[in-house]
Amino acid sequence: MGIKINTDKSNFLYHCQKKVLFSILIPTYNGAHKLVNLLEALTLQTDTDFETIILVDGSTDNTLELLQQNTWSLSALKVIPQANGGRALSRNRAAQAAEGNLLLFWMMTCALLRRWWPGTKHFIKSILLL
Repeated sequence: MGIKINTDKSNFLYHCQKKVLFSILIPTYNGAHKLVNLLEALTLQTDTDFETIILVDGSTDNTLELLQQNTWSLSALKVIPQANGGRALSRNRAAQAAEGNLLLFWMMTCALLRRWWPGTKHFIKSILLL
């Protein structure tokens, strides 16, 4: 039978039919030492239907250089540098750059498991009935 999607443009489920449903937002300040493990874990995900946005908030370490030197095999990776503006400004700017309907803010202090994404995506979709 399936779920019938209402094509009324004010309907949330209609808008969730975009190619990129999820945006993973990672604001960072001097987080180069943590970023490598996080990006490697993201590249190991079996489902790649998400975009990754890293907002570099005025880092004085080698965060930008690290991102420029390495080629990450993520299907959609955006790096946004800005002058240091703090956590709130960083999150807001990353959210503005996001193309997904659902935003997942990832803190640099959180670990990411190799097969994290499929289960998380399934959980979120089941809650929203997508």
